[in-house]
Amino acid sequence: MARPHESDPNDLFGSYSDDEKRKMSEWTLETLELERDRRQQQHEVLDEELLERLSGIAPPDQLAAKGIEFYRPMQQLSNDELERLIEIRKLYLSSSPYSSGRIEIYKRISKAAPWDETCLLRIVAEYEESDEPLNACDWLAKAVDVNPSNTSSRAKLDGLTAATAGLRRRIRILRFVSYASAACVVLLLAWSAGYRISWDETKVLEAVAGMVDTKIPSDVVPDILIRHVFTGYERVKFSNLGGSYLILVTSPFRRLQHLSVPKSELTAAEPSEAKTSRFTIRGGEAEFIYKKYNRHETVLGYFQGKKHPVSLRARFESADRDTYSTGGPPEWIQTFEPQKTN
Repeated sequence: MARPHESDPNDLFGSYSDDEKRKMSEWTLETLELERDRRQQQHEVLDEELLERLSGIAPPDQLAAKGIEFYRPMQQLSNDELERLIEIRKLYLSSSPYSSGRIEIYKRISKAAPWDETCLLRIVAEYEESDEPLNACDWLAKAVDVNPSNTSSRAKLDGLTAATAGLRRRIRILRFVSYASAACVVLLLAWSAGYRISWDETKVLEAVAGMVDTKIPSDVVPDILIRHVFTGYERVKFSNLGGSYLILVTSPFRRLQHLSVPKSELTAAEPSEAKTSRFTIRGGEAEFIYKKYNRHETVLGYFQGKKHPVSLRARFESADRDTYSTGGPPEWIQTFEPQKTN
């Protein structure tokens, strides 16, 4: 057995057998504190003096039944082990039938003294009282592991295991359903908002190549690409330092139908010029609506891209007119139209 000394608090009682540790659970707080006092006084205590001190705190019949030898192993505890046992006994005293949170107190005791079968069985009783059979069964299994020779606990565990088997199956099914539902929610969120954003010009141009082969106005440069992870949704924006921009959007689910008019244009003044161009691109219909305002021009349209239908929205500031196609947006739109061959 260990001698009284400081030891690793995380590796206590390692030199004691299970039977010896169970006997420790029967030592009262008073007897443990008596041993602490003896050490603080730092002098040897003879059997007669120990017997006299014990008689003042232990019932005569208990002392007669157990004898002084029952308490002598207390003197072999390390100081850390003694303090741990005092802590455990105080926790037990705080778990009276009238105190709240008893089950949490018992769990603290079971962590400090995992060999304490009595504590484990009290946790089982608490869960049975609160009608939680699965938790009761789990803690009863721990008690049986601590003391396999307890036939009563083993028989009770067999019965409780059989009684809760159906409930455990239902819980597993419900967990599977909940996990599957959670996975669907995650996929839905990814579908709706899980975009990859890139400002890499090479990647942007690669995305454009899958949409259309036409001349991009020279004043606008690749700005942003949003690629949807699951649906193949792509959004490419070209812009310049001024107000001109061009946005191309494609996905497998996009239809050959032009975008709705932006709210900003619904309240705008009437355009001084408007033109609609319709023709066929790669066997699919295309439509471009051009409008000219006092200080800018807009293009709204759709066409068949190399992979999927593409919607287009562009705005060109008049101050940038000289930098894009010579004839302005109307001429630029014509670059989408396949050239007629004789």
